[in-house]
Amino acid sequence: MSLHELATTIGRTPGNLSRTLKTMERYGLIRLHKGERGKFRREGPYTDVRLEMTLA
Repeated sequence: MSLHELATTIGRTPGNLSRTLKTMERYGLIRLHKGERGKFRREGPYTDVRLEMTLA
């Protein structure tokens, strides 16, 4: 699926989603591989990610 298709599906702008994915890639949560015609393939070293936070 293209970045634009994914952004539309989840209700975000392509630019915002692109920045989020690049940040996730920088932290090692995913790997992005660019394909043909704007499509991309993501690869994740994890099957699940859990975030626990305590709000004070």
